[in-house]
Amino acid sequence: MPGSPFRVRLDWESGAILAPYQIEAVLIQPPDLTFATGTLDLLSARWRGGTFSTYHWLFPKERPYAPGMIPLLVTVKYNDGRTASGVIGSLKVKPPLVALPVQPLALRLGEAIRLQGTALEQNADVLGVQSLWSTDAPVTEDYTVLLHLVPVGGDTPLLIGDGQPLYPTHVWEPGEVFEDKRLIPLVGIPAGRYEVRVGLYGADGGRLRLEDGKDYYLVGTVEIPAMP
Repeated sequence: MPGSPFRVRLDWESGAILAPYQIEAVLIQPPDLTFATGTLDLLSARWRGGTFSTYHWLFPKERPYAPGMIPLLVTVKYNDGRTASGVIGSLKVKPPLVALPVQPLALRLGEAIRLQGTALEQNADVLGVQSLWSTDAPVTEDYTVLLHLVPVGGDTPLLIGDGQPLYPTHVWEPGEVFEDKRLIPLVGIPAGRYEVRVGLYGADGGRLRLEDGKDYYLVGTVEIPAMP
């Protein structure tokens, strides 16, 4: 959760007696903003071949970690000045708890993902679309959120607002609710009535289907007036 400390554990295996090394771990919040750095001296000279050593970092809770996925970059600094770096994974900063609607939709897409609720907010220039998602089981694939504005009576989107959710779907866990918010600029869109559709699709473009066979959910219909 935002405001909570991170504990990072690294396990190392040595194949021989080593010189002392130093390692540095950095949490990076996009776009390439360093949020926290920790440096630790490895007592690698004491390691013996075939043994494991465990080290822990505790990144402070005072840091303003924003919800989302934060890459963890680890650098090994050798005594001769050489370095070796790599992103070993990402830390998931959970969002504040999101309350479900009083009457959640609980519409299943595919085998496990559920659309729990939607909402629209429209002003003169922008249409805001909120969707709430959950899963009944771990998800192995990363899906893209579909958001289409389609003229009523048609099937070809006039505007597409697709994109990745804040949390990739492969890190979704049962019992959590994930909020997705998207903004559609209305400037330049012809006046008329439009359907707002949401859904999910995989890397191959294949959409997850609802239990009624449709590959999208109709959030609602909006009226876009003529711009002065």
